Amino acid sequence: MGAVLGALGLLVTALSIEAQWNAEGEARERSLAVCRMLASTPEVVDAFADADPTASLQPRARSAMAASGVDFITIMTTDGVRLTHPNPDQIGKQFLGTITAAQRGETLVETFTGTLGPSVRAVVPIFDNDETLVGIVSAGVTTRQIADAVLPRLPLILVLACVIVAIGTAAAALSRRVVRRVAGDLAPQRLRGMVSFYESVLHSVREGVVITDE
Repeated sequence: MGAVLGALGLLVTALSIEAQWNAEGEARERSLAVCRMLASTPEVVDAFADADPTASLQPRARSAMAASGVDFITIMTTDGVRLTHPNPDQIGKQFLGTITAAQRGETLVETFTGTLGPSVRAVVPIFDNDETLVGIVSAGVTTRQIADAVLPRLPLILVLACVIVAIGTAAAALSRRVVRRVAGDLAPQRLRGMVSFYESVLHSVREGVVITDE
């Protein structure tokens, strides 16, 4: 019974870790897709030429957040000064995260602790029609939302683990029953000794060994 419970615990742990990885992978893909979509939107690119980019970018960022389910979208200058943020008080302040890769024109996905707590976020450069870097966009999903996404999967994980353990237990019981039919109530050591004996006998057949009863 202890072995069964131990196996069940290990299986539940493994399945939970896999569910966590899958949820993080989905968060990374979603964040990256949102960033790439905004970075390629002409209205977003053109807004950087306005006297007040936030006036047009903040509503667009909020709309994209609602549609995509990410926890934040921050569009910023090339120096990392926020032009949009879920909390308007954070607009105009420095972005908390890695922007050096985006400043080089590269895409980055990382886990970082910002104003909303730890999050999985993507950071993507924004280029104009002349391929000049005009800004940077970051979108992310908090680890809290990732954990919330895993919780509904736990009942299914428990059911699946119980089914697998039940199948394994039934298979072990069936195997034990088959062995008992063949070997009777022989102890494992006695059975092992008999197998070794008969193996040695079979290997000696070429030497002319003959076995008879009494």
